[in-house]
Amino acid sequence: MKVIIVNGKGKSGKDTFAMYFSEAAEKYGEKVIKCSTIDIVKKFAMCIGWNGGKEDKDRKFLSDLKIALSNWKDFPYQYIKEKIELESNFYDIILVDCREPEEIRRFVQDFQATTILIHRNELDDRIYGNPADDDVDNYKYDYIIDNNGTLEDFQKITESFTKIICEGKE
Repeated sequence: MKVIIVNGKGKSGKDTFAMYFSEAAEKYGEKVIKCSTIDIVKKFAMCIGWNGGKEDKDRKFLSDLKIALSNWKDFPYQYIKEKIELESNFYDIILVDCREPEEIRRFVQDFQATTILIHRNELDDRIYGNPADDDVDNYKYDYIIDNNGTLEDFQKITESFTKIICEGKE
């Protein structure tokens, strides 16, 4: 089982990468699942009235709530750690959307995770107003995948990366 941490600023293409990666990995007989450290935070947020928005104020709210839940029993990390341990029986590769450098380091330590950053030039100067989005560059990733062209270009880049991972030539 391989764990791959996927990071990038909001709107960088993380979900599109996961879709292309999963499709390409199937060709190698690899089963892939995607999860995110923010998934459980979103469930909590829905319970207290968050409507699923993706505006900067929503992103900051989710970031602040994740910090609070992390400070309280390390909840988001422990939730994903348990999910990885359970899903490893059914999947070959687990993509984990994780933003915070401290958490990324823990996944690398606990699961020997490979780390990638999805990068878009147009987002370089974008300030979101929360550390989850604004601090994504504060980590030294194993791979940086540029998403600066067309969707077709991004798909080809993702397929090349998938080949490296699935053939074990990293």
